[in-house]
Amino acid sequence: MEQMISTISEMIWSTPMLYLCIGVGLLFTILTRFVQVRYLKDMSTQAPDGSFIVDHLKGVEALNIRSKQLRRCFLDSDQGL
Repeated sequence: MEQMISTISEMIWSTPMLYLCIGVGLLFTILTRFVQVRYLKDMSTQAPDGSFIVDHLKGVEALNIRSKQLRRCFLDSDQGL
């Protein structure tokens, strides 16, 4: 049993998994039109002191608000096509 688990673990965490993770990351980057690069400056201004708490908002709340704004931005830009 332990040998079987070890074999499965080695298959999962081997080089193909590395390529799969990199490939999926590149796919999401392309599908979102490089959002992590385009909004890098905007993201850095969201928390000027580098903290995850901005004006009593927790990081998760700020991310939720920002994702709604970005979703609206994507919808507006898609309608112009």
